[in-house]
Amino acid sequence: MDDKILNTIIGNKLNAFTPLTYNDTRDFIYQILDSGETEFIRDFVEKVFKKATQEEVYCAAFAKLIAEIAHRYPVMYEEMRKYHTQFLSIFDSVDSSGAETDYAVLVREKQYRMGYGQFLSELACLNTLEKGDLLAMVEKCMGQITVLAAQEGKGKAVEEYVDCLVRLTKALKEKSRGFFGQVREDLAARILPITTPFIEKTAAATVCLSITPKSRFGMMDLADCFSSSSRLGKN
Repeated sequence: MDDKILNTIIGNKLNAFTPLTYNDTRDFIYQILDSGETEFIRDFVEKVFKKATQEEVYCAAFAKLIAEIAHRYPVMYEEMRKYHTQFLSIFDSVDSSGAETDYAVLVREKQYRMGYGQFLSELACLNTLEKGDLLAMVEKCMGQITVLAAQEGKGKAVEEYVDCLVRLTKALKEKSRGFFGQVREDLAARILPITTPFIEKTAAATVCLSITPKSRFGMMDLADCFSSSSRLGKN
């Protein structure tokens, strides 16, 4: 089948994707892969990642879809890792002013960032997430928090990064306790040394210019996730 036609069909199926059409969509992808066709995978992964991060109500279903396919056809993992690396650029900067960027673009990018943490947690629940992929996102967010905290007028941006990390960590802890147990120390090592001074207000005033009460409370939620994790059971 012509690549353009195939991608159009897949795009239409994903646009109409619901739990009711899950089996039909999955089996269609199986049929294509069984035929030996793999060129479409890159576009398919991109479409799934973007839709999963924007459509919270179907995020878990999208994660299940791509996890089932990847477990059966490991070639999917390679494209997932490539796309994850590319997608992280969405965390490189947050223009909270909107002065130089179209507002619709800002809203869409924020949806991507907020939804990505949830999507990664859903993939972790299904044993479809590499530990390194998770840590790369956390490091990216923490690096931006460190830089932006010392700048004036970046409060909203810092809040967004903190919120993303809170969503990710809470979801991992609640939905995938086994995976959370495996990554807890690595996450804590990347998050707590940076957030603790802000929580305790011990950092110099010059590096707290954009730490708002909301972002500080979010950091407290993060700290609580790690401090209480010892009481978690195992899945």
